[in-house]
Amino acid sequence: MEVLRMDRVRPVETALLIGLLLIVLNVLNPFVELGRLIVHISPVDVVFALVGASALVFRRRETLTLIRRNSTYYLLSGLFITSVLLSALLSPHRAVPLRESIQMIAYLWILPLILAYEPNVPWVYRTGAKALTVVGAFLLVPYFYFFGWVRFNPFNIHANITGFLFALFSLILTHYGETGMAVLSTVVASFTFSRAALGSLFSTLLMKGFLERKRWLPHLSLAALSVALLFASPYALRGFIKVRDHIKSKLVRVEGGIGYKPPIDVLRGKGYEMIRVLMWESSLEMWEEKPLTGIGLGRFREEWESECREGKLPDRLCVKWVGNVDPHNVFLHVLSETGIVGLTTFLLLFAFVALRVAGNSLALSVLVMTFLFALLQPFPLFIRNLAPIVWLLLFYGGVIRWRNPGGPDA
Repeated sequence: MEVLRMDRVRPVETALLIGLLLIVLNVLNPFVELGRLIVHISPVDVVFALVGASALVFRRRETLTLIRRNSTYYLLSGLFITSVLLSALLSPHRAVPLRESIQMIAYLWILPLILAYEPNVPWVYRTGAKALTVVGAFLLVPYFYFFGWVRFNPFNIHANITGFLFALFSLILTHYGETGMAVLSTVVASFTFSRAALGSLFSTLLMKGFLERKRWLPHLSLAALSVALLFASPYALRGFIKVRDHIKSKLVRVEGGIGYKPPIDVLRGKGYEMIRVLMWESSLEMWEEKPLTGIGLGRFREEWESECREGKLPDRLCVKWVGNVDPHNVFLHVLSETGIVGLTTFLLLFAFVALRVAGNSLALSVLVMTFLFALLQPFPLFIRNLAPIVWLLLFYGGVIRWRNPGGPDA
């Protein structure tokens, strides 16, 4: 009877909806931050980990079968986790890498187990993507009315990550023929001014347009829209702010005028490319300290702060950029923090993942977009809150073989 009750509850679908809701509620800091104090994982991670672990109790036979059928995956992911643990044990500062190891175990070993419940993942993603797209569009005007000089980040998870989230929704909605909602999601993503998000979306849609010739028009049209918005959104915001300031000037007299504070200039970059180059150089220098095992997963930020204290980096970087948590390049990220051992096992794992999802259009697109984004921004598959949602799409899309092989088309 326990199994029947769990079936009625549909735990995976419920966890997905709760996970998406928690992303929205992430703005309620510091309450949400409490989930990171002990093991450095977010409440979203906890929700998915609990559901995955519950499969060992309520679907023990199916879970053990799933593990046996995916022995190669568990071996390769285990090698990567071992390299992360190795970097932690050999690091003089073990706490952060050990916490990151727990996170990797939750993502790579526990999260796949939720497929033992044979969930209806596509329905939740379509529903959730449409719901959050509407929420995002609804928040656009009031957000920029009050905070028009900053990038759109209503959920307090970082503007670039917000851009990736809505780009992901756009990709999902386009795949399922929800073209109108996909356009709206792309518009919302554009006001995060994330070149990495819109650029990776453009490239992925272009790939899908050429590979899926029967549906080339919506994919290529949306690709064109995404690149057009990349250049047009700053001007659209500038016009909106001018109208807003004009209205305010009529209602409230402010000496000196309100003025326009420009957002991130996505056309000229204003030196951000050079900042990334400095991040990449720092990551290579950190790797050279421990070429085999790296400095420990999650420790780039600490090393960056240390270099600031020692005066090795320009003051403007230490004031504005010291909060960045990684080198903003997935390969340099893994290399600097887990060394050659970690990068080798990482590449083996993701070569396997790519081969597994090659036959699933959406899962392959998600993987491609994720890696393209991660060449210039934090890796979405390591980011708390976002990682479980992206991982589940990949697992459902074919990385994991489960009782119903491959599942319905993701």
